[in-house]
Amino acid sequence: MGSPGVPGLPFIRLTEIRLKNQFGHQSGTQLGWVVLLLATVVILPTVCLLWFMTQAVRNERLAVRQKLVDLYEGEVKRIAETIDNDIWQNELDWLARQEPLSEDLLFQILTQAEGQDQSLPQSAGAVIYNANGEVVYPRLKPMESDVESIPALRLAQDMEYRWKDYSYALQEYHRISEQSEQTEIKVQALIGKVRCLWNMGLKTEAVALCRQFTEPGRTDVGTVETANLMAQARMLLVDLSQQAQDIAPGSAWKTLIHTALTYDPQKPDYLPMDSETRLLLLAPILESDESQMDENQRDQARRYVSMETRSLEAVRKFSSAASFRDWPHQQVRRIDLPQETFSVWYRLSGRTILVLHDKESIRHKLEIYRDQLHRFRKELQYRILDNTGVVIVGHDQSKTKAFLSSPISRHFPNWTIELFSEESELFDKAAERQIALYIWGGILVIAMVLVTGGLAGQTFARQARVNRLKNDFIATVTHELKTPLASMRMLVDTLLEGRYKDQQQVREYLELVAGENKRLSRLIDNFLSFSRMERNKHAFEIRTTDAASIAREAAEAVRGRFEQTSVDFTLQIAEKIPDVQADPDAMVTVLVNLLDNAYKYSGDNKQISLQVIPDGQAVCFEVHDNGRGMTPRVVKRIFGRFYQADQTLSRTAEGCGLGLSIVKFIVDAHHGRIEVVSEPGKGSAFRIRIPTA
Repeated sequence: MGSPGVPGLPFIRLTEIRLKNQFGHQSGTQLGWVVLLLATVVILPTVCLLWFMTQAVRNERLAVRQKLVDLYEGEVKRIAETIDNDIWQNELDWLARQEPLSEDLLFQILTQAEGQDQSLPQSAGAVIYNANGEVVYPRLKPMESDVESIPALRLAQDMEYRWKDYSYALQEYHRISEQSEQTEIKVQALIGKVRCLWNMGLKTEAVALCRQFTEPGRTDVGTVETANLMAQARMLLVDLSQQAQDIAPGSAWKTLIHTALTYDPQKPDYLPMDSETRLLLLAPILESDESQMDENQRDQARRYVSMETRSLEAVRKFSSAASFRDWPHQQVRRIDLPQETFSVWYRLSGRTILVLHDKESIRHKLEIYRDQLHRFRKELQYRILDNTGVVIVGHDQSKTKAFLSSPISRHFPNWTIELFSEESELFDKAAERQIALYIWGGILVIAMVLVTGGLAGQTFARQARVNRLKNDFIATVTHELKTPLASMRMLVDTLLEGRYKDQQQVREYLELVAGENKRLSRLIDNFLSFSRMERNKHAFEIRTTDAASIAREAAEAVRGRFEQTSVDFTLQIAEKIPDVQADPDAMVTVLVNLLDNAYKYSGDNKQISLQVIPDGQAVCFEVHDNGRGMTPRVVKRIFGRFYQADQTLSRTAEGCGLGLSIVKFIVDAHHGRIEVVSEPGKGSAFRIRIPTA
């Protein structure tokens, strides 16, 4: 097929083989080299230009991409500096200005429980340690008071619970509350008095006593134990008020709600209770429909439950500040808690603070990226991944590959931000002007190369076609004239030498000479017609002509030859055939050529017919034979000059492949149409339609 190192050579080689088959060995080889030269002149520069264009466009995209990446990277660094300098430092500075703060209030500020400063992001919880690293908030539940060490209180409880002697127990509780100097013992005794009054049926007195010593503003609540007892007493007040249907429970609920939601020691409802007791207060408030809480209070209560719970979970894991002192200071770190939690710790006025964040609060801190990036370029998308590769903020469902990955802040070690765009042409838009210049310039040059190559190819093809026609014409004329001349010479030499038996044999030889002479005349006529066709100087005398006479004259021209070889020939002319506009001699030539072809390409039992029938605004001449037939591929090529369906016939059958090309030329000159219907082994039918006069 050709050298594998030369692109396109297999195609050129295949073209050369086809040209050799069609035009001969020498002409095919010459045309093959011409095609190879043209392909080299046109294809090679075009391929090189396309390669250079591709490289230029690619380099331009890379350059624009790098410029944009550098620009976006600078913007990401600027935002990271804003996070470092503004968000974290603002939080520390604000808290430092508020000192001294109680642990309860500091926790409330860190978690934004009441939103004292909306400029600070809300945390999900906090753990506060003192200078010794001990937990001071959330408050842990203290050990319960040892009732066994107070015989009078133990006796009163036995009378109440075991013996159900509420009257005697009431007296004991009253005596203890009057005589005891410990606030915790007094509160326990008062709670016992309330229970006894309630069980004795004195519901109004029980509620009144409970309300009396649970009213806000008491100054003797100084310890966590006392605060826990007061909180339990207020829960008891709510329970009693609900059971006593004739007493409105609204004020009792209000007192309990303020107790559960108050962290500020400066407020009258504040109780320094432990976190578990506060959660115990919040649970019935959230579950009850009678608490008459507004939606803001209910949301606040839910936040308190979440924050206190998360903080207690952290205390169980980090019981002292020494548990995380080896962590980097002021850096976000994921910690292992039942809920997804991030932590960061720092020191403030001798205290160590472990601030807890859930995913939402971290997102709140990182929203500056969204705002700044969208202000910078709206079509930009981003996602922020933590140190484990989990998406925290941004488009976590996007399959687009990021074009930039950068650290987000020194406070988030090993966290990265990835920038990407759902618009695949983001970089193309930036480079499209320069790329357009490259593309249009390349297209213009390629077009010029192709046009030039096409013109050169047409010139070479035209010259090759002329040379091919000249060579074929000379070869065909030589071959076709040599055969009848050789036959005539042999017959004449035989007669001149007297090698014959009688006058009958002489007459036969002379008739053969006359037949070869007619054959030679037909060949010369075909060559002359072909020459006139090539010079486009064939003149036809078109006039109104009887179509039937054309058919009869053509049949008469071939009848003698057909009768000598016993051809089954039929002529069928329909009645009332209209006249046609035609050159009668030319049309006779057309039919004679078709009948002659039918004769040559039929077998021994030749059956040939010529039919003339009207066909609308035309007259149809149809020549049908029972010959070998043709394939559709051959049918498409039979009207080409010097083409023969079977090249082997050129050695045995007369003709040079010009007959059908002359037929096509004459029919086209008469504005007619020619159709061929043929199948291999079933013969062929040629239909010619000539317009009527």
